Amino acid sequence: MANTAVDQHLLPGQRTARRPRLDSRRGGPFTGFARALAARPILQAAAFLLLSLLTHLPGFTRALWNPDEAFLGTQGRVLAGGGRLYVDVVDRKPPILPYLYALAVTIGGDNAIWLMRGLAVLAHAATALLLAAIARHLWSRRAGLAAGTLYLLASPGLAPDDAQLASFEVFMLPFMVGAVYLALRGRFGWAGLALAGATLTKQVAGATLLPLLVLAWGVRSPSVVTGRLGRPARLARLLAGYLIPLGAAALLFGWDRFWFWVMTGSGEYLDATGAIPYALSRGFGNLGLLALGSVPLILLSFAAVYTRSVDLVWWLWLASAVSAVSIGLRFFGHYYLQIVPPLVIIAVGVLRVYGPRLWQAALVCGLLPAVVFTGLAFTWGEGRNAHSEKLATAIRALSAPEDRLLVWGMHPEVYWLADRPPATRFITAGFLTNAGGGRPDWRVGADYAVVGGWGDFDADVAAHPPALIVDDSDDSAFAVAKVPRMAALIEDGGYREVTHVDGAVIYRRTADQP
Repeated sequence: MANTAVDQHLLPGQRTARRPRLDSRRGGPFTGFARALAARPILQAAAFLLLSLLTHLPGFTRALWNPDEAFLGTQGRVLAGGGRLYVDVVDRKPPILPYLYALAVTIGGDNAIWLMRGLAVLAHAATALLLAAIARHLWSRRAGLAAGTLYLLASPGLAPDDAQLASFEVFMLPFMVGAVYLALRGRFGWAGLALAGATLTKQVAGATLLPLLVLAWGVRSPSVVTGRLGRPARLARLLAGYLIPLGAAALLFGWDRFWFWVMTGSGEYLDATGAIPYALSRGFGNLGLLALGSVPLILLSFAAVYTRSVDLVWWLWLASAVSAVSIGLRFFGHYYLQIVPPLVIIAVGVLRVYGPRLWQAALVCGLLPAVVFTGLAFTWGEGRNAHSEKLATAIRALSAPEDRLLVWGMHPEVYWLADRPPATRFITAGFLTNAGGGRPDWRVGADYAVVGGWGDFDADVAAHPPALIVDDSDDSAFAVAKVPRMAALIEDGGYREVTHVDGAVIYRRTADQP
């Protein structure tokens, strides 16, 4: 006789193993405290929050983990001081996280990044709770406990400077996973709105529209709540909920500026012509780290292929996440966090078929890399932070708090640590030279600047000349000597060299000399 409790969510032709399910009551790990966690939402939320804090505790041990944090912090200062996004400060990203950093600056001042790391802990816990809600809706309460726990154990499983920071991906995931849960519950308008929130945090979240469209179209599974809405109504609500907020944001920030910086202005940045082998080597390296940090998820996903125990829509979710990570072939490590939620659902789809013993193995298999990666983060090197600290100390001694600063380099940490406003809307040289990770040096230079970038740069410098220029380019592909317009600004703009700091050169405007 068919095991209907297991088979009811499988498509025709799918095979299922005849073993105890995850929510079996034959003892196993789900006794005592574990059973209480599964049954009591408040207790489960507290446990997830504690586990999120423990796996991201190293994040609070250093001032900066990654240039992205310093970039966002500097953006936040500009916006909190009345600046305008995409005008006074720019990035190739949507507006939600820059303004969240601005709020943190307004509340916490120089402690804003510490505050954001605390919010990142909450965001990880929220993602775990929403994954638990999906698994609970699909299968059982104990499947929900498995999903949230496996996500939190996998979340530190990247290089520490990718896993411990308050990044775009961390704040995108609660919106994205929430959109999937709302679609399962038949709330397609709200699902579209949640996905719009994810997309306005980071563009690539929009790839999740694929599995949402499949859910709205209607799949042969009793897990999807469709109510009395017909297919056209479901699709219309989903798309309206998604597109209307995006259009409103474009109108708010200026249609041309918004679509340029968020959608269309990254041509040179995303172009991988001639850099495919270089980019793929980076991509497979970070994929290997993800595999090490998410061992049970990877193994169970292979098992899901064999058992065919997971609906097609979850594979589409995984495929959409992989495609989002691969856009532009930059393959930064923190991009890979987007892959973890669909892997979790696929993994739990296997666990609930095979039962408690496999759950025990998955828990141990996930706990070991989580401990290793979290411990590694406590001992991770400082990178360029010491260099940036030295520069910031010299800058503070040579300038007043209101003096504008121009750092010609790729490390916005200098702006953040020196607490000086940027002289131009471009916080790094990457916008004007295409410098950045994942590309060889031969694709770097003034000819690869973002469209209109040098004209905006000249206008900014003319409007408020920097009191100090810091040449932090050393002998890189974007060194001042290789960028005639920067060399001309220093030479013809009345700047004089005042000191060398750890390989960088600091120039001060002649009119500001004592």
